[in-house]
Amino acid sequence: MRAINYITNLNLKNQSGGWGGINYRIYSELRKYFDIYLSEGINPKPRLLEKLISKVLRIVKFRGNFFFFSKSRLSEIAGTVDTNINVKAELDFFFGTTPWIHYSSVRPYGTYLDATFRTYLDIYSNPELFSATDVARICEEEGHWLSKAKWIFWGSRWALLEASKQYNFDPTEKKHLVINTGGNVPIPDEPGPVDLSHLKLLFISLNFEKKGGFDCFNAFRILQNEFKSIELTIIGERPPEEVLNHRGVNYAGLLDKNSPEQLNTLVGHLRSANYLVHPTKMDTMGAVIIEAGYFGCPSIAPRMFGIPDLIVDGKTGYLLADVKPEIIADTIRRSALDAAIYQELRKSCFEFYRTNLSWEAIGVKMIKHLQS
Repeated sequence: MRAINYITNLNLKNQSGGWGGINYRIYSELRKYFDIYLSEGINPKPRLLEKLISKVLRIVKFRGNFFFFSKSRLSEIAGTVDTNINVKAELDFFFGTTPWIHYSSVRPYGTYLDATFRTYLDIYSNPELFSATDVARICEEEGHWLSKAKWIFWGSRWALLEASKQYNFDPTEKKHLVINTGGNVPIPDEPGPVDLSHLKLLFISLNFEKKGGFDCFNAFRILQNEFKSIELTIIGERPPEEVLNHRGVNYAGLLDKNSPEQLNTLVGHLRSANYLVHPTKMDTMGAVIIEAGYFGCPSIAPRMFGIPDLIVDGKTGYLLADVKPEIIADTIRRSALDAAIYQELRKSCFEFYRTNLSWEAIGVKMIKHLQS
């Protein structure tokens, strides 16, 4: 069996979801086919002085430096990688990209990323807060590092195309492969039960406002005027009191998948939900869509980010050009009032996600690409 180095800034004990869950799942799939030398938790703290200087610059209305990826910290990361990896391995596999851009591997190397540094900056932060020169430095180094990689696995077609424009490369090169992502809940043998007599909407997010919580809530309020029995369950960040105290809203809390009891609670909500409403304004992929899909629960989400890779519009859920509450409500109304349409939607949803977006299926794609 071939041996590889697996390099990550996270620890494998974080398996519950998000970026940590993806890290654990990719490692687990590669481990089925390779002997793996693991280098985990390579995540040195930013230099306090660099952080302070950046903060002071912003206080006095200047742009700060991006201290988290300063030259000194990136060089420290590279040195740590060089110390920890096994020189006998045949290739290096990096989880993520930006932390490693100062490391020059002497072996062929690959990486998995859901978006570039520039894309993350645009979506989750404000580029205007940081020095344009410093941002350009990081982007240039990341683009160069990616150009030298032999295999690049992308979380979405959108992320690949965004990167190709930012770093001026051909997205059709054979080294690029879009594998999307998988969920971090058990995949059942059959979908959840179909029940339209009591409509259940589900919203899951660690950021209620940015993930479209108010749009979901207002769509729910519209539907309350038309459906006698309907409820909205919110999981994740606690919503504002005006939402929390509204009739028909249930708050299930912040559920930790590392806890068997809380994981079972989450699975119960996914199994019984009629729709996952995910009108996000800040995202890259949206793994929660996949987790709901494992149980046959269709999602309603914007035609943005990497989400179109995850939803076959009208077959496994609905992609909306505009996620205004009225449009969300109308989308739910049209399918919920036709039991035959909804049953077919749920059936297609269940088959699509378990077949195409399980980690086992993704692992097979990765191994074929690495072996090619």
